[in-house]
Amino acid sequence: SLQPDFATTSWELLRTAIGHIHRANASGLSYEELYRNAYTLVQHKKGALLYDGVAACVASQLRFVAEQIVGGDGTQRGTSVGGPSEKGTGGDSGRRFPMLHALRTEFERHCTSQQMIRDILMYMDKHYVTDANLLPVWELGLSLWLKHVLSHPSIGGPFSSQLLDALSADRAGELVDRSLVRASTAMLTALAAVEPSAYEEFFERSYLSLSHEVFRAESEALLSQCSAGDYLQRVDGRLQDEVQRTVQCLDRCTEAKVVAVVQEEFLTRHCQTIARWPNSGLVWMVMNGRHDDVARMFRLFEDVPGGHELMQTLLRENLVKQGKAVVAGDGTAVAASAGGVGTAAETLARSATFVTSLLELRASHMKLVREALGGNEHFSRAFTSGLEEVVNGSTKSPEYMSLFIDERLRRGLRNASEEEVEAALEGVIFLFRLLHEKDVFERYYKIHLAKRLLHNRSVSDDAEKSMVARLKTECGYQFTSKLEGMFRDMTVSESVNADFKEARGKGAVDLSVTMLTTGCWPTPVPPNHVLPADLQAVADDFTAFYLKRYSGRRVTFHAGLGFADVRFSVGGRRYDLIVTTYQMLLLLCFASSDEPQAVADLAKRTGIALPDLCRSATALTRSTMKQPAVLLRSGTSKGKAVEETDQLSVNTKFKSKVYRVKISSGGAGGGSATKEAPSEVAKTREKVVEDRKYQIEAAIVRVMKSRQRLAQSELVALVIRLLSSRFTPDPLLVKERIESLIEREYLEKDGSVYSYLA
Repeated sequence: SLQPDFATTSWELLRTAIGHIHRANASGLSYEELYRNAYTLVQHKKGALLYDGVAACVASQLRFVAEQIVGGDGTQRGTSVGGPSEKGTGGDSGRRFPMLHALRTEFERHCTSQQMIRDILMYMDKHYVTDANLLPVWELGLSLWLKHVLSHPSIGGPFSSQLLDALSADRAGELVDRSLVRASTAMLTALAAVEPSAYEEFFERSYLSLSHEVFRAESEALLSQCSAGDYLQRVDGRLQDEVQRTVQCLDRCTEAKVVAVVQEEFLTRHCQTIARWPNSGLVWMVMNGRHDDVARMFRLFEDVPGGHELMQTLLRENLVKQGKAVVAGDGTAVAASAGGVGTAAETLARSATFVTSLLELRASHMKLVREALGGNEHFSRAFTSGLEEVVNGSTKSPEYMSLFIDERLRRGLRNASEEEVEAALEGVIFLFRLLHEKDVFERYYKIHLAKRLLHNRSVSDDAEKSMVARLKTECGYQFTSKLEGMFRDMTVSESVNADFKEARGKGAVDLSVTMLTTGCWPTPVPPNHVLPADLQAVADDFTAFYLKRYSGRRVTFHAGLGFADVRFSVGGRRYDLIVTTYQMLLLLCFASSDEPQAVADLAKRTGIALPDLCRSATALTRSTMKQPAVLLRSGTSKGKAVEETDQLSVNTKFKSKVYRVKISSGGAGGGSATKEAPSEVAKTREKVVEDRKYQIEAAIVRVMKSRQRLAQSELVALVIRLLSSRFTPDPLLVKERIESLIEREYLEKDGSVYSYLA
C-alpha cells in the first residue's frame, strides 16, 4: 500500500534529481528508482503534477541560464562565456562572437539534460502526454528554451547579429570557426520542431536580405573592373563558395535560396550587359574560340529567366550576320582565287565559296553546341533557323548549290572514298533541306545533270544515283521522277547504239546517239539543222532502225547537244579536232574551199541560229599560248567575239604539238559553261514562275476535290502547306490562281466560301 503523501515524496525525489541533472551532477542517481517513481505517479493519476513540475523546473533552470548569458560574468559552472581558443579553426571566434559560443555551450548542456529527463519520464511521455495531447518532454524542453533563452530581449537580437557577422567574416575570407556557426543554425533547425518559423525569423530572413545587399554591391564593383569572361568566372567561384558555406554551416533548405540570390544579383540583373559586353561578350567569346567561357555562361544562365533565350538570340544573330557576309561577298577575292580566268570560273568559285562557307559556319556552330552548349536542342534549332534565313536570303542559293554539286560530281570527288562522298553530299543536302525554292534548284540541277550525262563527265554513277536518292527522300518521287528518267534514257541509249552499230556495220561516219525522252530533259526545241549529205544518210539509217524497234514514236535530232571528232588536215599534218556538233557543221563548210565566208551565209547553210553560231565560231577563232586559232576572223568588229558582219577562213598556218586537239565549246552547242547570261537568268525565272502557276492550280484542285467547300483563308493555307516541299507560294499568287479557276468554272464562289465543281 502507498503512503498518503507518496505523491509529494515521489515528486520531491524527482525534482531533486532533475536539479542534479541540470548541474551536471547525475553520476550518483539511480535511474531505475527515478523511473519507478515517475511510473507510479502516472499510474495513480498524478501525471499533471509530474508534467507541470518538470516544466516549472526546466523553465526555472533556463531563466537562470539566460541571466548568466546576459550577465556574461564568466562563472557559468567553470566555463568562460568566451570559451577557450580553438587553434586552427578560427581560434578567436569565441571571443569575437561570445553570444554564439555561450548559446552553443548552454544548448548542448540543455539537450543532454533533456535527454536524461526524457529517459526518466519515458512512461509519462508514452501515456499521459499522449492522452492529454501535450508536448513530449523533449519538445517541451525546446519550447522552453525558445521562450526563456532565445526570445530573451538581450539574447535573440545579439545572437542574430553575431551569427550574421560570423557569416559575413567567413564570406570576406576571414578565418571563422564554421562549426560554431553550424551549431548555431542547427539549434534553430532543432527549434523548428516546436516553432517552424524560428530558423527563418532569427536568421534566414536577415541573412538573405544581407546577401542581397552584399552581392549587389559586389556585382556592381565587378562590372566596372572585369571583362565578361572574368566576371562569369568570379560569379562561378562565388556561387561555389556560397554552396559550400551553406552545406557546411546552414540548413539544407537555405542552399537553393542563397543560390537564387546569387543568380538574381550577379546574373539576372546584368544578363543583358554580360551577354552584350563589347569586346568580351558572348559573340566575342564565340568569334575568339573561348568555348570554356561560353560553356560557363550557358551553365550559369540556365536558371536565369530568359537567359538561354538571350544567348540563342545573340548567337543566331551572329550566325546570320556571318552568313549574310558570305552571301554579300564582293567576288573580288573569289575571282582572284579562280585565277581571273573568266565569268564561268568566277561563278564556280563563288558557288564553292558560298556552299563551303555555309557548311563551315554550320560545322563551327554545331561544334559549339557539342562542346559548350551541352548538345542543347534549342540552340541547334536556333542555328538551323539562322542558316535557313541566310540560305533563303539570296536568289543565287539554288543555282550555287546545284553548281557546287555539279563541280563535286564532275571532278571534285575524284579518287574520294565512299565516306568522303557521303559526307560531301550530306552537307549539301542539309542546305537543300533549308531551301524554300526547291523548284528553282530542281531546274538548275536538271540542266547540270543533263550536261554531265551527255558529255560523260560524272566522276561516279554511284555518287550520281546516291544524290538523286537523297533528293527523293527529301522531296518525294515526283521531285526526282524526271531525273530518274534521264538515267533510264542513258541506259537505253547504250543498248540501242550497240545494236545499231552491230546491225549497220562499220561505215565512213561513226554515229552515236543519246535518246532523250521529251519532258525529262531540260532541252530547248531543236532547230532545223542542215546536216551534210553523208551525215544525214547515217541519221536516216538510225531513225529507221529506231522506229522499227519502237514504233509509234517520233525522232528529232538535236545537234546542239552533241560532240564530234573532225579530221583536220593543214600544212601537211593531220589533227583530230574535238568540237561540238555546231562547230563540226561550221568546219565542214570549209571542207571544199579555203575561201573566206561571211558569218551570215554560214548561218543559212548550217541552219544554226546566229547567236549560237557566233559563240561557236568565237571559240574556233580564239588562240592560246599552246595553239593558234583554227579559223581566222576578218571584219570591222573590234571585240573578241565573232559578229554577224565578220568573215571566217581556215588558218592554213595552224600548228599544234598534240595530235588530238580539244576546242572550247564557247558556251554553246553542248558546252558546259556554268555562267548564265542575264537573259538566261530571266528566262529561267520566267519558266519557274510559269511552272508554279500550274502547280498551284493543281494543288487547289486537289484540295477542293477532297474538301468540296472551303473558306478562302483555309484554302490558301492548305495550298501553301501542300506546296511547301517544293517552294513557298505567295498568297497573292494563290488567290490569283483561284480566280483563274473560277473563270474556267473549276470552282465557284459563294461569299468567302469556295465550292468545287465536278
